[in-house]
Amino acid sequence: MSLKKFAIRSVRSLVLVKLSGEWSMSTDLSYLSELAEHIARVKARKYCVFVDMRGWQLEQPVAHEVAKTDVRFDRRSQKGECWLQATPQQANYLVKFFSAVRFPLCRTVAKNEVIEWARELVDEDLVVTLDKWIDTDLRDIEKIFPSN
Repeated sequence: MSLKKFAIRSVRSLVLVKLSGEWSMSTDLSYLSELAEHIARVKARKYCVFVDMRGWQLEQPVAHEVAKTDVRFDRRSQKGECWLQATPQQANYLVKFFSAVRFPLCRTVAKNEVIEWARELVDEDLVVTLDKWIDTDLRDIEKIFPSN
């Protein structure tokens, strides 16, 4: 059984994402489909998205194909998004998808900056949940954060 390369959970007004491993186009399409489902569940209220992409790798040919896609989510109710990255340059090619949003995209390599970002946007109990999400390995997500 192969390890799933991403996990997504919705906790009230916060969509939590963890990406890992080397991706193919089919993995990316599966991820985008699941992400769209989660956003559809929370978009009736103000929500935020957090993505831990530190363990994620996208080979150049796949990154080039992803960058050419025209993926759009209904972000009208979204009030923030933060990416925890392995390097400051990670996922630069995805920034174009945020050019027309009404909120700043937070990109950082520091966990404490993620926590500061969350404290400005969500309730403290969600900050605690986010902190736990960051510290949870993808292999343990289902045990600690059962699917919703």
